Amino acid sequence: MPLASVARVEILHGSGTVLYGDNAVGGVINIITKTGFEGPTAVVEARTGSYSTNGLALTANARGTDTGATVSAQGLNSDGYRDNSASRQRGLVAEVVRLAGERRYGLRAGASRRDAQSARTPQ
Repeated sequence: MPLASVARVEILHGSGTVLYGDNAVGGVINIITKTGFEGPTAVVEARTGSYSTNGLALTANARGTDTGATVSAQGLNSDGYRDNSASRQRGLVAEVVRLAGERRYGLRAGASRRDAQSARTPQ
């Protein structure tokens, strides 16, 4: 998830988090994403690092009087720090939200793919 699409992060501790599912007895990390209503923006993030690590992310918001839209796409490639530990990640999320009085109705669709190599034990 591109950082530019995150509005806030909530960390909830303890068993009161059971609202989020029967396996959430220890706590929940709830990531709230931005909607197109934050205003029209476009953010491009690029990063690079050791072991041929590079990434690119794009987030764009658009807004009408009662409709907002957000699209986020990202990719990250790394050769890894050891043999056979390369990783390739891709992600895309699109969301449309419509206001109707005090309520918000929306549709979110996303797809992601991660290809990773694991280290092999010599035989």
